[in-house]
Amino acid sequence: MQTLTQTAQILLVFLLQDQGTVSYLLVFVPFVLFLELPLYFVTWLGIFRYITNDTYEMPFVVPSTPRVTCAITCYAEGKAVQNTVISLLEQTYPGHIEIIAMVDGVQKNQATYQALKELIPRISSYPRRSFIIILKIQRGGRVSSLNAGLSRASGEVFLALDGDTVFDNQMVYRSALHFQNDNVVAVTGPMRVRNAKEILSNPAAKLGVHVERSRYRGETPLSNQF
Repeated sequence: MQTLTQTAQILLVFLLQDQGTVSYLLVFVPFVLFLELPLYFVTWLGIFRYITNDTYEMPFVVPSTPRVTCAITCYAEGKAVQNTVISLLEQTYPGHIEIIAMVDGVQKNQATYQALKELIPRISSYPRRSFIIILKIQRGGRVSSLNAGLSRASGEVFLALDGDTVFDNQMVYRSALHFQNDNVVAVTGPMRVRNAKEILSNPAAKLGVHVERSRYRGETPLSNQF
C-alpha cells in the first residue's frame, strides 16, 4: 500500500511539472468519458441482452412439421451405427422422422446389419419415429445406396447421412426450418470432429451431411451430386 502511495505522489509531481502532459490529459479525458465509455456500455449491454435472450426466451416453434426421411448409408460401421440411429431417434423435432438404413454389401457387412437389427425393439418407445432397413446384397457404393433409400422415402424432406456420424439433437429441426422458404432446395451444415485422434490416424474417414428436397426424386439428382 505504501509503495502505491509513493507511486501516486511521484506521478502527481511529474504531472504538475510537465504542463504539456496536463494539457494532453485535458484533451484526452473528455474523449474517453464522452465517446469510449458510452461505446463500451452499449457493447456490454448488447452482450448481456444476447445472453439473456438466448437463455430465457421461449424456443421458436416450427409452424409446419413436414415428414422427414433420414437415409443412412451403412458399410463397415459395426456397433458405431447404433449411435447414429439413436441420435436421430432422440431428435427434438416434433414431426415424424422416417429413418432408413441402407446396408451396402450386406454379405460382407453382417456386423453392421446385426447392430441395426438390435435397435428394432427400441423403436416403439420413440413416438413419431419409424425405422426401415434396406439390404443391398451387392455393394454398389454411396450413390447406389442413396438411390435405394430415395426410392423408399416418404418424407417431404430427404436427408442423406453417413452411418458413422452422431448428430446434435436439433439437427433435423434446424434443417427442416429452412424449407419453409420455397426458394430453398438444399441445405448443408457445419461438421465438428468428435473423434479427432481416430480421424487423424485414418485419413480415409469422412463425415458428411447432405440435405435435399425429396420432391426431386423423380429426377434422381443424386447421380449428379454424389
